[in-house]
This record gives sequence, C-alpha cells and structure tokens, in this order.
Amino acid sequence: MKTYKVILFNIIALTFAACNSGQKQSNTDTLGDTIQAYAKTTDTVKSDLAHKMLGAWSAIKGDTGKVTFIITDTTFFYPATNINHRYEVLGDSVKIHFNNFADTFGVEINGTDTLRLTGGEDGPGIYKRVTKVLAE
Repeated sequence: MKTYKVILFNIIALTFAACNSGQKQSNTDTLGDTIQAYAKTTDTVKSDLAHKMLGAWSAIKGDTGKVTFIITDTTFFYPATNINHRYEVLGDSVKIHFNNFADTFGVEINGTDTLRLTGGEDGPGIYKRVTKVLAE
C-alpha cells in the first residue's frame, strides 16, 4: 500500500510539473484588446468614408447640373435653402441632424464620383460629384 501511495504521489507531482512550464502566460487577446482593435478599425473606416464624402454633389435624378448639397467636415450645406445641417458618420452610415429631426442614411461611394444614400424618408438617392459649378 505504501508503494502505491508513493507511485500515486510521483504521478501527481509529475503532472503538476508538466503543466507548469515556468513560461509566462500566452499573449492572447482579451475582450478589451479585441474591442480596442475593432474601435480603431471602425475609426479608420469612418474617417475614410468621411473624407471620400467631402465635396459638392448633384442629384442624378432630374439632372440639372446644379449642386444639391455640399459636404464639409461637419455639415451638409444645401444651396437651394442656404441651410447647413450637422452630420455624423456612424460606421457605413451618416446621420444628418435636420431642424426638427435626424435621419440616418446608408452610404455607398462608387469610384470617386458617385454617392448613393439609402434609407431616409425620401428613399435612395444617387448623386454625382460636381467638379465644375454651373452659373445660375
């Protein structure tokens, strides 16, 4: 019986020794690390989208060549009404704060000259970049 206890003790001791290699814990991502990495990626996507949206845009439907809106760093400016509306980029969408309400649109940019806004009260809109403003 004593031999059995010695053998059992040695097996347990070897098991513990084998499990503890003396190395530091592995460098795996924690939930916090993953969230931070996602936030950085999302910020990059937001800033890239915000940068690509900047400029003057004209509606393709009923194409008059006139500017429908101008997107700056902080606002959508509508020349027809001479009003600025603050906006924010939310992932691949933009939330525009109008006078009495806010509306969120999905944003797609094709190439450098086509902007598609989906959703909102008026449904989807397709706009082309205006590089030369026509005189009134």
